[in-house]
Amino acid sequence: MDDNDLFPFLEKLRVHFPNINGLEDPILITHASDGIEKTSDFVRIMLANDYNHWVTVRGNAGVLEIYDSLPRNQIDCILLKNISNVLPNNLKVNKSCKALIKNVQFQKDQNCGYFALAFATALCMGLDPEDIVFDEDKIREHFFEIIYHGKLFSMFPYQKTERKKHEKMITFECL
Repeated sequence: MDDNDLFPFLEKLRVHFPNINGLEDPILITHASDGIEKTSDFVRIMLANDYNHWVTVRGNAGVLEIYDSLPRNQIDCILLKNISNVLPNNLKVNKSCKALIKNVQFQKDQNCGYFALAFATALCMGLDPEDIVFDEDKIREHFFEIIYHGKLFSMFPYQKTERKKHEKMITFECL
């Protein structure tokens, strides 16, 4: 999945959740476009490395939260650059930033873009992705039904779960 696939879904999210900041085209973030609103509260899909791996990042009252469908112990340089591109200067205290890596479902297949969209959708709907297990067999189909087959916008198929919450706090240099 690339930016051209993600953007139409993000446009639908923006229509349904006009008060949520950050649902712009991820390519704007990657290139530090002037069109990016730098705010402490947002839900964004960001590129996490050179290999088209997508994650969801939420800014919530100045706290950064990373929702990644692959195990992560640190922020790679691409994601670091993208996060730095969207943060207002008041969050870059002494050029140091902190982020929580959230404990969410990991993908079995090459579905990071679909998971990033599902995490973002859950956050926009007020759901905690840590409390959800998405039906990975149906996640791609749901995306295509909404984008290409005119299905009404809805949450990705999921079930509630009780996942142990063990957030990992990381500190990184933000430019």
